[in-house]
Amino acid sequence: MREIARRRGGMLTMRVLYVDNSRGMMGGSLVSLLQLSRALVEQSRSVPAAERIEPCFYFLYPNLFDGEFRDIGEVVLEREDYTDFGIPEGLPKALGRILSTWPSRIQKALGEVLPLALRVAHHARRMKVDMIHTNCRLGSNEYAILGGLLAGIPVLCHERLVYKLTPLTKVFAKAAGHVIAVSRAVADNLEKQGVSPHRLSVLYNGINTSELARYRGGEKAPNSPFRIGLVGRITYDKGQHILVEAARRLIAQGLDAEFHFAGESLPSETEYLEALLATVQDAELEARVVFHGNVKTIYEFMSNMDILVHCSLKPFGLDRVIQEAMALGKPLIATRGGAVEEICEDGVNALVVDPGRPDLLAESIARLLREPQMARHLARNALSTIETRFSLARAATGVRAIYKEVHARAARRPIVDAFLDLLSNNPLSRRRVKASHRRLGD
Repeated sequence: MREIARRRGGMLTMRVLYVDNSRGMMGGSLVSLLQLSRALVEQSRSVPAAERIEPCFYFLYPNLFDGEFRDIGEVVLEREDYTDFGIPEGLPKALGRILSTWPSRIQKALGEVLPLALRVAHHARRMKVDMIHTNCRLGSNEYAILGGLLAGIPVLCHERLVYKLTPLTKVFAKAAGHVIAVSRAVADNLEKQGVSPHRLSVLYNGINTSELARYRGGEKAPNSPFRIGLVGRITYDKGQHILVEAARRLIAQGLDAEFHFAGESLPSETEYLEALLATVQDAELEARVVFHGNVKTIYEFMSNMDILVHCSLKPFGLDRVIQEAMALGKPLIATRGGAVEEICEDGVNALVVDPGRPDLLAESIARLLREPQMARHLARNALSTIETRFSLARAATGVRAIYKEVHARAARRPIVDAFLDLLSNNPLSRRRVKASHRRLGD
């Protein structure tokens, strides 16, 4: 393993530990991490030594891209499967049972955050990393932030979702060196909840258009059914049931079409998948509505579709599948909310409909099948949008610049200061300080 040297005022190759706790075998955040780390390594071949990036990885759960990540750098896999999901780490069983009776915030802090933080700090020191980059969301990476503080290493967090931060997460968000939001919608949500705009950057996912180019151009075979596809984790908020209902309506109207779903459900969400399958069976649509589970050759799957659909019910930060559908040159129908309207312009590079409306979704699908010229117009503009605004090289260059900024800031502001900020931002600590002030004033 090449030795990484730290120096005042500069450094040799920067080693970055990417921390990911995705609870699915594959997903947009994992694909984004894989492509970003590859692009950073590729760029490192043509930049000065002081700007080179050497990735390594810490995964809480297994994923389908394990081999690809190991081709890039060292991989630490904390858990071999999902059977221990939610079970406190590193605690004696008796203590774990006691902890289970305490408030959930304390359970998370002592039973999950602290033990995992010690693990991350251990591996970060062992690997001699210069920075920790969490990949998924602030609300499940408190342990990585604390691990960085314990190891004396700056932490950069990627936020990909729109949600309400817990009090505990807000505390750790203030201790992170910087936050990358994958869209303006994500950044606005974070700013409203107290994340400083001075430590917040908007950087959209980069898409490897050259990789997707070989999957473009698939044409519908004569006399074959139209194929409509949806890619995403099988969960209520992704709205698979909306497309199932749209499919039922269209098939009842005589449309010769098939509807294909790629994605898995988490163990806690299997009831939703079972309900979807029961709905399909009750409507006798098994031959026309197909759930494929995880599809590792996802670009091939998407390229075989005539239309790709995104029908999430609530705003997401930026569903990568939207960008991938556009990069494949496929007509896209997406639902409003989150970052959709930062990328998709209705009638220009996609059709945009209100969420939770199977009637509008069915009408949009029928329109694109009825007006192939409109479908081709949307697809051409969609591809142009991705090539112009969302290239992978542009994203990698942006990340590299943020690394440089965070590293320089950490050199000016010792990690111990961030750790003291973390303690001072703790709600329990603030209550104790206020109580002391009241006693002094009595």
